[in-house]
Amino acid sequence: MAAVTRRGGALPTEESADYLLLLFADAERSLPHMEGLGAEIERAVSGVKCKVAPTKSPARTAVKALEKYNGKYSRVTDLARMTFVCSTLGAVFGVCKRSQLRLTSRSC
Repeated sequence: MAAVTRRGGALPTEESADYLLLLFADAERSLPHMEGLGAEIERAVSGVKCKVAPTKSPARTAVKALEKYNGKYSRVTDLARMTFVCSTLGAVFGVCKRSQLRLTSRSC
């Protein structure tokens, strides 16, 4: 695999604090987009309420990376999170269709 570089040099390793800081910057930038998607889906699908959570704390992220992923921050995928609360099964399918999400066992 080719090395990915950024202005000023190579990207930090996935175990470094700098890598974690980049992940948090990306997560923070994604929150307004998630809020917009949630609002759009709420307008389009009846019986749906969207909840966008604050980013996971740095301390919790570090613990999760160490306990579950051998210290690799790149494996932590839930820094920015949102939940759709659906009043009917039809609303669940409407959310999935509008957001192009795949149902997982955790969704049910």
